[in-house]
Amino acid sequence: MDRTGNRTVFRLGWVASARGDHGRALELLRESLRLNWRLRNRRVVALCLEQLACLGASSGGPADQARLFGAAETLFEQLPDYTLPPQMLEAHERGALGARNVLGETAFRDAWMAGRTMAIDQAVSLGLGLPALANPPPTR
Repeated sequence: MDRTGNRTVFRLGWVASARGDHGRALELLRESLRLNWRLRNRRVVALCLEQLACLGASSGGPADQARLFGAAETLFEQLPDYTLPPQMLEAHERGALGARNVLGETAFRDAWMAGRTMAIDQAVSLGLGLPALANPPPTR
């Protein structure tokens, strides 16, 4: 599948999420994350991590959700002149607020900062629902 096709899988996941079909969104976003990680398409990897964080899709609960937000933020900062698309800002704010309310400000900030310094392969593993220290998916 080419890069355009991989962006399409992400878009389908985003639409499923916007429609409230979180199970389908999770499936599509993780597939997009796998595909784009193999292609080293950092932009779509960052978008997938961001959207997975918005869904609260990590197995480690709100702390991992905050880590995914932090990891996505770091990747976005590495992309020249790239900002989060406006249509994703509301989901971002809602997801971050939910995690912050559960964790408290200090724990949320600590988890977010841990995500910001996490290696990208660890962030991808976390986004795929694997332990953060697990080996990343193959990159063939």
